[in-house]
Amino acid sequence: MCLLSGAGARRDKWLLLRDLETQTKDRLLAFLSSTGQQAHLPGLLRAKSQLVGAVLGVLPWSLAMKLLGDGTAPFLAVFERLERNAPESAREFFAYVVAHERAIAEFARRERAGDAATAIAPVRALLG
Repeated sequence: MCLLSGAGARRDKWLLLRDLETQTKDRLLAFLSSTGQQAHLPGLLRAKSQLVGAVLGVLPWSLAMKLLGDGTAPFLAVFERLERNAPESAREFFAYVVAHERAIAEFARRERAGDAATAIAPVRALLG
């Protein structure tokens, strides 16, 4: 639970979401490396991601949470399909990615429902 209230708590939550994204990126890179693959993030996609993050940070909280939660749906559908169809050796990775998207969606749902005190718990659980 965040010790600060209001804007300070929200900032802390954004930072935890950033930490989750970083952890997931690191796991993705490790997974790709272990399977002899590489990935490169195109500059335009990186810029778009940074812009979306900045915009979410200045929107009214409820709207930001709606957009964040809604934004997980297409990714979740893809990652669930990948998890179902992955070879046994890759299922653990894809299960984590599915859990990542579900944690973000649940965070946004709880925030919109007014459960700010426990909203970040699913994200913290993945961060360990």
